[in-house]
Amino acid sequence: MTPPPNRLLFGTTSYVLPADLLPNVRLLAPLVDDIELILFEGEESNLPSRADVRELGELAADGGCGFTVHLPLDVGIGELDAGARRRAQETCLRVIALTLPLQPHAFVVHPELPLVYHPALGDDPDPLDELPAEVHAAWQEALGESLGRFAAETGPFPLAVENLQFPYGWVRPLLEEHDLGVTMDVGHLLTHGGAVATHLAEFGERLTVVHLHGIVDGRDHREIGAFSSVELIDILAAVAAADSRRPAWMPASAEAPATGLQGAAPPPRPAPDHATRSGGTAVVSLEVFGWRPTVPSLRTLAALLETPWAESTLGVPNAAAIVAQLAAAADAIMAAIPAFETVS
Repeated sequence: MTPPPNRLLFGTTSYVLPADLLPNVRLLAPLVDDIELILFEGEESNLPSRADVRELGELAADGGCGFTVHLPLDVGIGELDAGARRRAQETCLRVIALTLPLQPHAFVVHPELPLVYHPALGDDPDPLDELPAEVHAAWQEALGESLGRFAAETGPFPLAVENLQFPYGWVRPLLEEHDLGVTMDVGHLLTHGGAVATHLAEFGERLTVVHLHGIVDGRDHREIGAFSSVELIDILAAVAAADSRRPAWMPASAEAPATGLQGAAPPPRPAPDHATRSGGTAVVSLEVFGWRPTVPSLRTLAALLETPWAESTLGVPNAAAIVAQLAAAADAIMAAIPAFETVS
């Protein structure tokens, strides 16, 4: 029997307005299902304070949205040196502890290679097909240690591993060992020669989050209008059909918040209206940065969901409400931008 289609939660990143986390969440929380918090430590730290986290939770509860939390990038969780790796783990564990009260749909993590295999800052990563056998084995053990420590702290909220520039099959044993979810980054996948249908056939049973962004002149994280309507339909239909046993976390009801969280939990948030039917849950995040690619991406998605296939293929009973919500988000961003910069 064919399983019911996944309920798709649509959202954006927290980098839309040229401002900090709170102004972005304050604007977006009533208008999207999910906001991807991309967090950093160090000189460029944007980590919220505990007071900020409480306010973020209140904004989400009032607006009816949720969060995915992207753990810090390129910190060294796959390093072979134990000292460097443990420092990186502690960085990510601090972010997990800080954001657990937000009851996120998922935590997203990059399965980092040893940093010596990373491109120079600002360069795009080249596809990587193999590592020396001894490096591969040691890296897999090191990364597994990191992911195991993180998964032990995320509680009911899935830890979802993103695909990068190397074959995703390299992390398959770790997905199974630690019961991890999958973050399918469509731009990374296509840029490095993959295919959505093939990836989901192999890993869709653990699908938790999708990062959706277009590719222009070989560069990803561009507006989704770079895809044709047919391509976008194929991507979203495949995501909706994935029969995941590691879906995004959703509150069972407004009266049953998660327990065991650190710090004071915000008011429990209800599930979005279109996320209350049977089937799993997958977050689809428009992973573009800044208002210029976000606004047209929201409008492209709204136009796509306005077509009859949205209800018939995605099983969304109230596509018109989602369309209106996405269009309102685009309009609200454009109305807010003049307070931050001149629109040319």
